[in-house]
Amino acid sequence: MIQNIIYISKADKELSKFEIKELVFFARVKNREEKITGFLIHQNGYFIQWIEGPSENVLHLLEKIKQDSRHQSLKVLVNRKLESPVYNNWRMRYLTDIEKLKIGDFESLYSESGGKDIVDILNKIMLDFVA
Repeated sequence: MIQNIIYISKADKELSKFEIKELVFFARVKNREEKITGFLIHQNGYFIQWIEGPSENVLHLLEKIKQDSRHQSLKVLVNRKLESPVYNNWRMRYLTDIEKLKIGDFESLYSESGGKDIVDILNKIMLDFVA
């Protein structure tokens, strides 16, 4: 069993393309070491991240993210166990400017309690993205 966490947070400021590239680069290196997979979406001042891997590693990463000043008002939408990784080959896929995910969608995901449909929404986006 592995741990899967999906969270949403508000970015504390607009990040430059260089800052995002740097963040993703270092996350990929660290995620490889920690056997963590998933993806990050940064759009319209929000982050959504899907992380999965060994429970201890994923929970430790979540705590580090909570302490990261780039994230404000972090909200865990999904915290569950999986039999196997969904995005096994993605150390940190990065997406931005997803046409199907508008700012209103981020705000509704952030304000709703639970995020019950978030897994289906994100899986659909990922399928469209890699198709």
